[in-house]
Amino acid sequence: MIETTGDGISVEIKGNNYIVYPNKIGDLAEFESYVKSKKIKLLNCIEDKELRKEMIFDITSKPLPSDEIKEEMKTMDGAMFLLWKALRNDMTFEDVNGLIDTTNIEEISNIVVGLAGVPEKK
Repeated sequence: MIETTGDGISVEIKGNNYIVYPNKIGDLAEFESYVKSKKIKLLNCIEDKELRKEMIFDITSKPLPSDEIKEEMKTMDGAMFLLWKALRNDMTFEDVNGLIDTTNIEEISNIVVGLAGVPEKK
């Protein structure tokens, strides 16, 4: 259940009400860095250091496509990260991890994508 309250919205998650706020541009920039760091970690298995260096440069030297960012927002990790930012309270990333599971991931993903201001494709 979602209710608007001032700048934030009231969201019921696992029987508790939380106020979540629209993500700021800094939150989205941090999310993009988070996604890039996940991609870079995957490159650790590449033994060719020059190839790995080139691939890391390719990842870090340009913005991620908006489609890729939006898809990442719908993952468990992405939804958790953006919910953590949107809560703007003292909860840790690990605390927020306890709020998301397979029964509510779709609803939370829709909320965080909406808070991020990502338009739906038509």
